[in-house]
Amino acid sequence: MKKVDMVKRLSTVGKYPETFAATWDGIDDELKQRLTARELALVIESKGQSYQQGQADAGAWVDGDVLGVEDKIIPLALVKSITKKQKIEEEYSPVTVQAGESPLQNYRYMPGLHLYFKNNDKYEEIEMAGYYGVIEAGEAYLRNNPDGKLYTRQTWYVDEYYIGDQLIYKE
Repeated sequence: MKKVDMVKRLSTVGKYPETFAATWDGIDDELKQRLTARELALVIESKGQSYQQGQADAGAWVDGDVLGVEDKIIPLALVKSITKKQKIEEEYSPVTVQAGESPLQNYRYMPGLHLYFKNNDKYEEIEMAGYYGVIEAGEAYLRNNPDGKLYTRQTWYVDEYYIGDQLIYKE
């Protein structure tokens, strides 16, 4: 009798061919040669208990072509049909203007700063042509448009998950 067959007989995990095969494949060949069948059965049992605990902690399991999550059964084909799309979202915040010689002094040392103005409900970036930087361009805009407001933009990525065209999850 081969050592693997003896381990299968000694271990309760041996009753589950797929689980046993995955567990057996996870054992280093050097250990398979060096350990006895009884010792390997203990290793298999330990790994099997860890696997079972992981399933219990996750509340999920896979059996053939279905996924079980808590008390629900979901076909794996449906899970495999889920697609991920990355969407960019943004938010514009009004700039706090200071009275004095440099109204944008609080923004002077912000790396990557971009300033925007609102034109017919659309935000447009301040052009820097002929200016040293975005602060100088923003201050020139405020001088030329005393009632104008400036905005900064915050951008972030959102992952959306779909089945077909149906949004199922957003993070």
